[in-house]
Amino acid sequence: MLRLLLTYNFPPASTVMCRRDALLKVGGFVQPQGMPAADYPTWLRLAALGRLAPIEGVLGFWRSHPAQITQVMEREMLAIPRLNWAAWVAADLSPADRMRLGLTGPEAARIDAARRARTDFKAGRRALRRNRRDEAAGHFRDAMHGGRGVAKAKAVVALVSTRLGFNLERLLNVRDIVTRS
Repeated sequence: MLRLLLTYNFPPASTVMCRRDALLKVGGFVQPQGMPAADYPTWLRLAALGRLAPIEGVLGFWRSHPAQITQVMEREMLAIPRLNWAAWVAADLSPADRMRLGLTGPEAARIDAARRARTDFKAGRRALRRNRRDEAAGHFRDAMHGGRGVAKAKAVVALVSTRLGFNLERLLNVRDIVTRS
């Protein structure tokens, strides 16, 4: 679960339940210096400690409004996935736990780079939807340089389509239609 959280997941705080003793064991909610959120670093520490499991059912509702933290602090919130989380978690682990979890230095760096590339790609798409083509191109360029394999290819296509003025969202929708057929 730790690798999944490091690679893809960022569960909203309102959807997580945990045992009080486990939370106390990791020192309560953790908020690293300069971090606008305490939930994600805490989930990472809990995942390194032991087993996490998804449960069925609605645990909370998320309401979107202009004054919420993800809107007011958009830049800071976008920086969260760009941080070196795998390296941060690995630094807190014993050498034996790093080996057990497969979170050695090079693997942590690979996970962090892949996460940043995905974050840049998403930020590029978001900028395009706001008609900020130059900003989008910058994000796609960053994703291209940091990504590997499919992520790099997607970033190249996105960058080229942005520079040529193609509608990337339409291209992605066509791709989805074709792959579902």
